[in-house]
Order: sequence, then C-alpha cells, then structure tokens
Amino acid sequence: MSGEDIFGADGISARARRERIQGGMTDAIEAHLYGLDPMLPGMADRFVFADVWGRGGLEHESRVFVAIAHLCAGKHVGPLRSYLRGALEAGIPTRKLHEVVLMSVVYCGWAIGLDALAVWKQVLSESGRSLDDDSVG
Repeated sequence: MSGEDIFGADGISARARRERIQGGMTDAIEAHLYGLDPMLPGMADRFVFADVWGRGGLEHESRVFVAIAHLCAGKHVGPLRSYLRGALEAGIPTRKLHEVVLMSVVYCGWAIGLDALAVWKQVLSESGRSLDDDSVG
C-alpha cells in the first residue's frame, strides 16, 4: 500500500524489516494504517522501519527487546501483541522474550507488568508455544 521501496542505512528494505518485526500481522497493520490515512504506511516505513530500525549500533534482537520493553511500559497492548508474535516468528527464543516482559514488573510497576505478562501468555498460547520450546538458549 505504501507503494515505494524504502531502505534503511543498512540496506534492508523497510517492508522486509516490518515483516520481520510484525510477522504475520504485517498486511493487517498496513491496511489499518492505510484506512486511517493513506500516507501513514509510507510514513511508518520511512521513519520507524528505515530511519530508526535501519540504524547501526544495535542488532535486530536487541532492538526488539527495547521495543517490547517500551510497549510494556506504555501499556500499548495491540502493538505489544504484534511485536511479541513477530519476535516468535523471527525465531527469538521464548525464554529471552519472557525475561524482557518479566522485567516490566520491576521497572514499570506491578499492575503494568502483570498485564504485559498476560499478553505474553496469550501470545504464547495462540502460537502453540511454551517457555520450554527454545532450541537456542
């Protein structure tokens, strides 16, 4: 829908990065943004997925952890669910994701952390995964 190929400084297309982050929700999220305003998907690709996610300094997995932690802190349940699904689809170990979400209990407050853990548990259940599924430690 955004119609143009946008690339980050690392040479990866914003669309490819968005698919890696959002997983199977990419098309639905893009359609939702487009429905709000047709320019939003392109704006998100340029700023979020090319300019910010395309920078050097952190590898993909670390950026995912930072994003998930901030989504927990902001109580952004929809994007949190999407990023957790995308992280699982990208092969990020369930145990590592669990630890990131668990840290929100300490640094975001008990109620926020418990809500984030409930979202994580739901994502795990919907994906048919468990904390014991990691092939990478």
